[in-house]
Amino acid sequence: MEKKEINIAKTFVIVLVVLGHVFEGNIYNYHGNLVDLAGHKLIYSFHMPFYFILSGYLFTPGQELREYFHKKIWHLMVPYLFWLLIFTSKALVGLIVNVLRGSMNHAKLSFYDQYFARQFFGGVEFEGYQIAFWFPTCLFFTQQLANYIFYKFQKSRDRHFIVGIVYLAALLNQFYYSSFHLPLAINIVAAALPFFYVGQMLKYISRDTFYKLGIYASALWCFIALFILSGLNIFEVHMRTAIYGVPIISVITAVGAFICILQASCMIKHRWIISICRPIANSSMTIMYLHVFFLIYCRELGIENRMILLLIGLVVPLLCQKSFMYVPYFRRLFSGGAENRSYRSVVRAD
Repeated sequence: MEKKEINIAKTFVIVLVVLGHVFEGNIYNYHGNLVDLAGHKLIYSFHMPFYFILSGYLFTPGQELREYFHKKIWHLMVPYLFWLLIFTSKALVGLIVNVLRGSMNHAKLSFYDQYFARQFFGGVEFEGYQIAFWFPTCLFFTQQLANYIFYKFQKSRDRHFIVGIVYLAALLNQFYYSSFHLPLAINIVAAALPFFYVGQMLKYISRDTFYKLGIYASALWCFIALFILSGLNIFEVHMRTAIYGVPIISVITAVGAFICILQASCMIKHRWIISICRPIANSSMTIMYLHVFFLIYCRELGIENRMILLLIGLVVPLLCQKSFMYVPYFRRLFSGGAENRSYRSVVRAD
């Protein structure tokens, strides 16, 4: 796949991520109608698995473990920590002021203790503005585990077996130990790794085979969409809360959506679409961090129009990303310097 096709696919899905939270906000605020319900169900059947599949698709296996770890620390974990610092700055200032004034009482101490414990735990404990913060840490540990498997095990049979065992652990987490959550969304890695691994295998399929799979995937998706729109919730995937959908079928559903989206991206030739998609794709991680904050803020102002909310959720974080690019220090801290890297380096490094 070429750079423009990947950018179009990434743009399409980050738009769906924002739109999914727009629909979700309408549903939870009792303003949702059939459009919100149907759109939410469709989007939540594949949108987060898509990113793990794409990350696997772009991954270059067998990288030296320590070097890959350091690279991804800068690319994912450093921006995560600094965005976390930004979102907790109000509580940090309040804590410091209370300590300096000597006005810390038992109630305040209990509040700060619980608040910062949730921030350090991460994953499922993130709510409100930070609800999407589980994803970067989960992606980081998924990449590290995948790289370890490819680095240490040379035979495909051994890799298939390990990934299968990890997927069984995810199913146990979903169906028998749903309240079990590890810090930094590490338990979700068990569900993310199979998507990542399948994405890596798709990378080596020929164009003709990929095209044929696209035809089958389109037919499959039309079939599954009918079930989703009929009211079945079993296909919804909420990875943050250890809801991974229907075993095997949800993986196939997400892979089918991935193939369909990439095939559709290959068919788009209009330069104006490609030029619009490029900055959105480059800002996708910043959009992931910030869009919920702006959606909630807009709803507090009384803005309910879906299209306006979608545009704000995309455009304002994009402008924030653009402003970071003017300051190298900010570019490194808040976005991992992602926009500085060429597509070729992304393919080789991820």
